[in-house]
Amino acid sequence: MSQISYYVSTLPENFGYFSILFALIGVVKILKFDKKISRFTIIAFITCVLISSNYDIHDIDAYFLVSYFILAVWIFHGMTYLPSRIPKLFVVAFGIVCIVSTIGFNFKKVNKSENFLPEKYTLNILNNVKRNAIVISYQWDYFVSPAFYFQLVEGIRKDVVIIDKELLRRSWYIKQLEKNYPWLIQKSSEEVNSFLIELYKFEHNLPYDPMVIEEKFIKMINSFIDKNIEERPVYVGIEIEPEIGRKYNRVPEGFMFALYKDDDYKDYNFAGFEVRGRIYNKYFDKLLNLIVKMILNRGIYEFKHSKRDKAKFYFEEALRIKPESVEAKLWLERVVKGG
Repeated sequence: MSQISYYVSTLPENFGYFSILFALIGVVKILKFDKKISRFTIIAFITCVLISSNYDIHDIDAYFLVSYFILAVWIFHGMTYLPSRIPKLFVVAFGIVCIVSTIGFNFKKVNKSENFLPEKYTLNILNNVKRNAIVISYQWDYFVSPAFYFQLVEGIRKDVVIIDKELLRRSWYIKQLEKNYPWLIQKSSEEVNSFLIELYKFEHNLPYDPMVIEEKFIKMINSFIDKNIEERPVYVGIEIEPEIGRKYNRVPEGFMFALYKDDDYKDYNFAGFEVRGRIYNKYFDKLLNLIVKMILNRGIYEFKHSKRDKAKFYFEEALRIKPESVEAKLWLERVVKGG
């Protein structure tokens, strides 16, 4: 239901309030002159919205494209139907108002010229992980895809191996990794091949056991870690499940967790993080919360190792970035009081 609510709430953003009126008129016209076409468009529209609303994903808009196309058809028929009823000049003027009002309504929301957060976040990670590091994450919107751009286009930190954990569920991505990092796949060839056998069944609609696929999947990823951690630093994102790299200690270093075999204290110098430009939407807010959470994690790590001054710095840094953070306030109060 949340996706349907999202769809309804964003219709004015996509077409404008006035255009929706034209769409309703267009439906009436098609119903009057061509019942077959009207039934087809209505069924296709409803089916698209209902099926797409079952996907609980961020980039849901693309799934609604068929319904948007049908709405555009209805709007067209509505605008071409009106001139026979009212003066053509009025319809043209009304159409222009629809376009201009949509631009005015949306400009502030779609203007991302001041949103530097994903860029700064990604560069902060790339510039602070150790040389030849392996980074496992599935923060596609915030880190993985921007990192690919910086590596492939701008040539920044090409020594870092970035593995998208969720894309590993597709055979084409494993082939891509084999092409880009042959040593990675060769070292774990047994685990990779074992997983690919099960994945083939899934990708070709053959009977498969989801539990077996998941087991092979986790073993393959852990093999990437186990067979490279002696030679390369390994990092995982905050979103990575605990069964991945379970036998290693996760130490917050910047905006990633570094994996270590021992539980000794690991020093880390954090130079701070500046949020340049603030916009307010769910993507920006989610990334900002993620950043603050990782800063808090480092502060808690310092606190548990009796590094109170350093812990205080991190809690203050979290509050500077997000003054309303209740968790940061509570931890800072605890440090100040010597709790």
